[in-house]
Amino acid sequence: SETVPELVLVLDDRESTRAALDASEFGGVGNRQVIKVFGPRGRGRQMNRGAEAATGDILLFLHCDTKLEEGWLEALINAPDLRWGAFTAAIDEAGTLFRLAESFGCWRSRTLGLPYGDQAIFLTGGLFEKLGGYSEEPSFMEDLEFASRLKKEAGKPVIIAARAFTSARGWKQGGAFSGPRRSLKNLFALIAFLLGVDREKIRIWYQ
Repeated sequence: SETVPELVLVLDDRESTRAALDASEFGGVGNRQVIKVFGPRGRGRQMNRGAEAATGDILLFLHCDTKLEEGWLEALINAPDLRWGAFTAAIDEAGTLFRLAESFGCWRSRTLGLPYGDQAIFLTGGLFEKLGGYSEEPSFMEDLEFASRLKKEAGKPVIIAARAFTSARGWKQGGAFSGPRRSLKNLFALIAFLLGVDREKIRIWYQ
């Protein structure tokens, strides 16, 4: 099979006290080139710095707590449309709550056409440039705001069957009721966003 060149850009924040990701963890082997990119604080700003450093035709944004399942690259290459899309939402933990959260994520991304960033959003470099990239306002829900603009510009996304597994850590922190509480907060935040509530107000309420 044909080998597809990969450029892996590991985005890091110089000011963060969190242990920095090591680019060597991604293994620069074969046609894979790994580069660490430092950017200012803020997810939108870091995503944009990474896009500026990228050289490929397709950009794929992968959160550090998300892993794509085996076969994702072949599934991406064979997608019917590469203008923009995401992978199928999944959580790396067993349990009814997590399966319900996955089902809601699939409904949201397929029916509403609004995937979250933990589904590994991809798009063409040209479309990214046309939209001006991610919002760099120090706010909240940057991925959803970006997906909303993508949908307006290019229609609903292609949702690839290959899954993007997100860590369940955020649902499990804070005790037995943290999972249901987080799911409800996510739902209300989405509704507020769709109703046009300012993202900064949503952030203050969410936190």
